[in-house]
Amino acid sequence: MNEKEITTYENEDELERNNIRIERSKRTKQKRKAKHIKLFFALFSICLLLYGGYKLYPYFQSITYTPNENQKNEENSDTPLPNLPNDSNNNNNISNENNTPSNESTIPEGSYPIIEATSSYLFTNESQVEFQIAEDFSTIKANDIYSKYGLDAPLVLITHFSARESYSNGKYYSKDDNFYNDIQNVGMIGEKLSDELNKFGINAIHLNEIYASGSIYNSRGEYEKSLNATLSQFPSICYVINVSRDLSINKDMSMIRGVIEHNEQKLAQISFVSGSSFDTFSENQLKNACFSSSLSSFINSSIDSFVKQSTISNFSLAQDYSPFCIEIEFGSYANSFDEASNSATYFADLFSKYLS
Repeated sequence: MNEKEITTYENEDELERNNIRIERSKRTKQKRKAKHIKLFFALFSICLLLYGGYKLYPYFQSITYTPNENQKNEENSDTPLPNLPNDSNNNNNISNENNTPSNESTIPEGSYPIIEATSSYLFTNESQVEFQIAEDFSTIKANDIYSKYGLDAPLVLITHFSARESYSNGKYYSKDDNFYNDIQNVGMIGEKLSDELNKFGINAIHLNEIYASGSIYNSRGEYEKSLNATLSQFPSICYVINVSRDLSINKDMSMIRGVIEHNEQKLAQISFVSGSSFDTFSENQLKNACFSSSLSSFINSSIDSFVKQSTISNFSLAQDYSPFCIEIEFGSYANSFDEASNSATYFADLFSKYLS
């Protein structure tokens, strides 16, 4: 056999008979092992990114734009206008009978119309938790609290995340309007609600504080501190109602003004919002969702479509407390203050009956 000639062998037996030993390169093994490790970490990273995207998707959806610098409300310049813009084609629960601009001919140049409409009731679950009202759900009656704590014991606490949220003229608006104001705001609606409840024998107290100089983004900490202090001071409180108003703009920049007519008065339609932990319910959160569902059914059985929507949010909304907690939107910015005020009166009447 020529020393320089390449000799091939068919199998390992021939190698052994010719006393030939093959040493495999350790470097090759290490390279292959490193390649497998890199592939594993690459697949693991992709899985983490996909899972993170799935978990964060609802939070990205909730991001809305911030009012422009021309708005006459500097202290609230970091407060977003939620639900902007809204696709009016998706408002299937809105009756088209009154779906025309209010006083269209009198709308000033540069302003946008507010459209009067009545929405039928809609339940929306934005969380990842399946909801069904508990069979053993029950409310706390007013007389039970008064028997335990006394006839003067407060039963209802009325609060606000942002007490300066205001209302329009109900006809039109412009981008330079004040969406926040020191008069005719949700703070005054809360005061009206408290007064009316007390007239009906439901002891209520009202927290009308301005948190974090009116900034919603930074107000939660101060709000929860004030809420905890009040609940500690008055253990008889069983219902916390956070009063606010909605704000929604269609793609054509018009607004929907949800109203119903009752006893020859126009009432702003109201909405209920309860919180969740996105993909789980705490015991208190489930109780609040049940409360929202029960109360909306009771009210609409008395005044049809007074409650236009009940929503389970994917955010906690500072509602994870032992009393019943709910956010109530008394109309939207598109409504007039008088319409929202009328709603507070009729809601107080029905809520007092609900607790009796």
